[in-house]
Amino acid sequence: LSDTRHRLLKLASEEGVSLEEVDLGQNKRQKNPALQYICRHLWKTDTTRIAPYEGEGTPLRSVQADDPFEAADWLAADLLRRVRRGARYSDFAVVCADAGRYAGVLDAALRRAGIPCFLSVRTNIAAYEPIKFIHAAYAVICGGWRRADVIAFLKCGLSGIAREAGDAFEIYAEQWELDGRVFADPKPFRKNPKGFTDQKTPASEAFLAEVNQAKEELCGILLPFAEATEKAVTAGDHCRALCDLLLSCRVDVRLSERAAELAEAGEETASADYSRLWELICNALDRLYTTTGAEEMTADAIIISTGSVNST
Repeated sequence: LSDTRHRLLKLASEEGVSLEEVDLGQNKRQKNPALQYICRHLWKTDTTRIAPYEGEGTPLRSVQADDPFEAADWLAADLLRRVRRGARYSDFAVVCADAGRYAGVLDAALRRAGIPCFLSVRTNIAAYEPIKFIHAAYAVICGGWRRADVIAFLKCGLSGIAREAGDAFEIYAEQWELDGRVFADPKPFRKNPKGFTDQKTPASEAFLAEVNQAKEELCGILLPFAEATEKAVTAGDHCRALCDLLLSCRVDVRLSERAAELAEAGEETASADYSRLWELICNALDRLYTTTGAEEMTADAIIISTGSVNST
């Protein structure tokens, strides 16, 4: 809520629009006194100062643990006890005021107890591969195809370019100190990987072929995106260019494959996150297109917009 308030105030200030803030005070939706108590105190991190609930019927129970590990173990045991008495796992939801303290603790305790769970933690979507991929693509075309940006793009993992080919490309580019628009030239490299010599070997020829394969794929991905971005004027133009980029690299398929790999490795939470990423990205682009599609927008503004979406 505080993030939303800050953004609305900033937008209003930029557009010269006056806003009136209305403080509703306490939660008016909950009529149950116990739920009102929870709403007032749930997000307080200093739990030692929270007075025990003393409402009629005392439907709330207060338990104090020494640390998150003890709290997580107690919770898992309490849930098992309730399930054995006839409850279902789906009857329960666990809410943490500070989810970061319980990351890797609560889910581990529940798994040890054999309790199925889905953990939802608010994280910044900018930390995920698809957003890094988008930012890296923009960095290349907006930064004049700097070597560091090109290498960073190759290492994103969602381009479809083989890691070995990307590594060979990096070695070759640094060896010959290549930089700038030379990377955007579709013509293959011809300089000898062995340096200033006319000597060629089957190994050096194979290495150069691998480098040029990476370059061909790189140009096939970024040149159409660069052309579309250069022509882009509005937010809608940038959204279409981004969609074409992501689909050309089959990012949706790669995210599904990554989610399946994580699930097979037992990383259920990470798998669930990756399963939702494509939908989150599409929803973010859809909202951007719907709300500001006809407005002029620069590539820098698009980068900020794609990095400010939160996954919950």
